[in-house]
Amino acid sequence: MKRTMILLFLGLAALLWGETVINGSRSILGEWDAGGAVSTIPAKVGTMLPAGCAVGEQFFKSDAAAGQNLHLCTAANTWTQVAGAAGGGGGESVCAPGDARYFCVVEDFVMSSTTSGQIGTLGWLTGGSGSTGGIAGVWPNVGILRLTTGATSGNMQRVNLTSTAPALGDWLADAARQHEVKFVFRLNSPADSNFRLVVGAVNTANGLIDHGFAFGKGADGTFSLINGAGGEVAQASTGVNADAAWHTVKFHTDGTPQKLYVTLDDSVTITACPAGGGCDMSTSAPFGYTSYTLGASVITNAAAARTLDLDYISAMAVVGADAGRRN
Repeated sequence: MKRTMILLFLGLAALLWGETVINGSRSILGEWDAGGAVSTIPAKVGTMLPAGCAVGEQFFKSDAAAGQNLHLCTAANTWTQVAGAAGGGGGESVCAPGDARYFCVVEDFVMSSTTSGQIGTLGWLTGGSGSTGGIAGVWPNVGILRLTTGATSGNMQRVNLTSTAPALGDWLADAARQHEVKFVFRLNSPADSNFRLVVGAVNTANGLIDHGFAFGKGADGTFSLINGAGGEVAQASTGVNADAAWHTVKFHTDGTPQKLYVTLDDSVTITACPAGGGCDMSTSAPFGYTSYTLGASVITNAAAARTLDLDYISAMAVVGADAGRRN
């Protein structure tokens, strides 16, 4: 009997102090104190963010740059990166002055000139059949650039940064093409006009996208993502009908090739990669990343002028891993 009790005690001790594998769900209602643990790994670890998540989940992305690994699920199926790079699934980015890891430019359209090549802080070019000019801002949309088409159906007006000697330099030279671009915009007559917000190259003749990626009104009347490769080749809908309200759209990557997303108003995220071939940004074909620049256009589908308002444009890209220096 004594021997049996000793063996039972030893067995219980092994359960108490040995390693335990829990297979299945557990809900902890009391306090869980890991303060004395030898080590802890509280988050799931991997290289690809899960497609779905519930609020409160954590994910440690092991292939992200050091200090930029942790992601939190802040809304259903929306991952937010705790710090650093251009995060996938809707995450926000950090682009602080003095942080040499990132290339950053911002345009707020607080300007005095409307001459092509001298518009705004970045010197935007403009062209088309209409006009480009500033209008009075109303907080929080402080500086507003308005693109106005001509009054004939098919007329367009555009702004863009030069791509022949790229205004953004070699900003996508990083192997993973990690970047984020944000537009704050308003399409004033969505029923009979269209628009494009472009990360790539604008077709200067018709205002559509030549190559790269664009956000605009799709064939079904919804805000959509459009891919360009020698012209527009595919569309993916957000499911949100185009309207005349202010919106924010963000193009962003998750640090791996063939993963590029668009998020509308921090709530709807869709992929920018067409089914099948993906959008491999590790090479220039088919989307031509080597000449990526920024642009926007508005196109009228009526016998009347139509307008697009731009309040804010920003672009950032990862260019290094050291916050203190680049070389």
